[in-house]
Amino acid sequence: MALDGVRIVNRTCGSINALAHTSAISSIKHYRQRSGMTILNRIQALFSVTPKSSKEITPISQSEQAVQLIDRGNQLEENGQMNEALRLYEKAIEMAPALARAYLNKGNVLLQMEKIPDAVTMYRKAVELNHDYAAAHFNLGNAQIIQNSPDAALDSYEKAIQLKPDFVDAYVARGNVLGDMKRFQDAIDSYQQALKLAPAYAQVHGNLAATLKDAGDLISAMKHYQAAIETDADYLRAYGNLADVYRELGRIDDAVEICRTALRKQPDMVPTYTQLLFCLSHSNRLTAQQLFEEHKRFGDQFEAPFRAIWPVHDNVKDPQKTLRIGLVSADLRAHAVAFFLEPVLAALQHSQSLSLFVYYNHEAEDEITQRIKATIPRWQVIVGLNDHQVAQKILADKIDILIDLSGHTGKHRLLTFARKPAPIQVSWVGYPGTTGLQAMDYYLAGRHFLPAFELDDQFTEKIARLPVTVPFLPISDSPDVNALPALENGYITFGSFNRIDKIGREVVALWAQLLREIPTAKMLIAGLPANGEYEHLWFWFEQEGIPKTRLEFHNRSNMHTYLALHHKVDVCLDTFPYTGGTTTNHALWMGVPTLTLTGTTPAGRQSSANLSDVNLIQEFGAKNHADFVALGKQVASDLESLSSIRQTLRSRFLNAPFSKTDVFATNLEHMLRAIWQRWCQGLPPAAIEVTTNNQVIFPVPGDVGIYE
Repeated sequence: MALDGVRIVNRTCGSINALAHTSAISSIKHYRQRSGMTILNRIQALFSVTPKSSKEITPISQSEQAVQLIDRGNQLEENGQMNEALRLYEKAIEMAPALARAYLNKGNVLLQMEKIPDAVTMYRKAVELNHDYAAAHFNLGNAQIIQNSPDAALDSYEKAIQLKPDFVDAYVARGNVLGDMKRFQDAIDSYQQALKLAPAYAQVHGNLAATLKDAGDLISAMKHYQAAIETDADYLRAYGNLADVYRELGRIDDAVEICRTALRKQPDMVPTYTQLLFCLSHSNRLTAQQLFEEHKRFGDQFEAPFRAIWPVHDNVKDPQKTLRIGLVSADLRAHAVAFFLEPVLAALQHSQSLSLFVYYNHEAEDEITQRIKATIPRWQVIVGLNDHQVAQKILADKIDILIDLSGHTGKHRLLTFARKPAPIQVSWVGYPGTTGLQAMDYYLAGRHFLPAFELDDQFTEKIARLPVTVPFLPISDSPDVNALPALENGYITFGSFNRIDKIGREVVALWAQLLREIPTAKMLIAGLPANGEYEHLWFWFEQEGIPKTRLEFHNRSNMHTYLALHHKVDVCLDTFPYTGGTTTNHALWMGVPTLTLTGTTPAGRQSSANLSDVNLIQEFGAKNHADFVALGKQVASDLESLSSIRQTLRSRFLNAPFSKTDVFATNLEHMLRAIWQRWCQGLPPAAIEVTTNNQVIFPVPGDVGIYE
């Protein structure tokens, strides 16, 4: 029996819901289990074709006996008895050394045993004996993919297709390789050919959708994910990826519903639950308390089985020891988290009191990864390890403080933290909200982001406050700040650079209310998905009485173009309930303040924190919708003040706490030492703050205000 394509259902759209596999081999096993006998029978039939090569002509009795051995080996292989199957295939080769099928089947078993070079040798022998053996070329391609030889694999798949033009899975495998090569249109064509041959092949719809999404065509991606689910209602991977597309299209309610549908089918899907929480944090339909309860349910479901068996940690309780700090992340690469953390880690590497360990949970390593890796000698890749294995590794490393840098985002390892492998566990920077885990002791945040006692009841963790959540360094080759555009235009231009999924119907309604109050004002909205659907934005604005002539839309662009677009904007308007973070700081760096609605959830406080750090919260931080409109009108009526703010914002930015990486690194080091000393004293986690001058405070209600 032959194996299907290694990557046939392993292409995802890189979303929060992308599932990790321990290896390409495990992907094969997963695919065989998921595909059922329909696909297996189709592939099996390929292997049953009588070879054309004259070299396979053997005495009938020996040939028949060899085929019988192969058939018995297939049954053993189905039952997981690989060694026994291997022995039968080897006997078949001894009996009929020119029988290509015997070598192919031996290669299949070797492939599952992860003896890849040996499998390749067997497949090559099969092809040598029978040049027209499409299945052997196909399986050779699968093995070459595992060997990370995509060009060779592509050639093998092409040969399989030439020999058997209706070889559906070869088209799919070819599409996977082309997609990974970013030859998106060629990949799309290959998948479409597969669908012509097998319209009801749900996984192909899913792979095609993933590639369309990679190519920027969200609408077509959505349709093919929907088709995948219609074809196979149990194809659960498609639900999560469809939810991701819905979210990127701003259809938050649809994203939430598809996640809930998937979880009703299979409640233990951690990535889908995480995606649900991320989508809910963008929804205006929940109160802050309801959102918190949803996060707590995650902990109750996935952490509860481990609470009774948490280890008793025997770390040496020396308050002044060199602390072993573990960082768990999948984002130490071209990602916002790495952008924030790289300068901090570079500063901390020289610390005599900290020893840094990184547990990296991503297959990809780029230039940024290599730079960070060079500063952290204790770097371990944990891709392929399950959560128990990672927890055991952390325990063996005697980590004192383990820091999560993901929260409820893609490729997190929260179920490792749920096993409590370190005596102190902290969540930081990856996600604006609680993990919902009791095993997570602290949530690290800036004092303006989570002011004392305002949102503490929305966290299972205790809040550990620093002067800022994390430093922010501007892009080195940023465009200069220009003069206020309104002075030349004669009208004010509002702008938004946030993700489209943050721009809900209620957001447009509030923006439109401000635009109606200032009839000459215009609005620029950038960062929209290329080839994606945003007609609904036009429609929502038109419903609110704002014609297209007052709107200017821009698709996503490179960093320099994105920053330069701020030259056309006087004031940014924030989204809610999920406000800007990085985008707000980019705007401040370009001289453009953001008018924000200070929210009641952590995700609703990000811009407020940034504005507070540059002392603009009074002018640009609204308490409610009416205040948002009033502040917007006030700002637009005083262009002289707005122009002055624009010309001084860079100096404010550079003097803000988030621009002082070395100071922050020292503050962070004092925080880690303080929470460690508390553990050494046998005290439970408690709200704590470290000030700019490194004073350690354990605040109590009623003392708010002593932290300046």
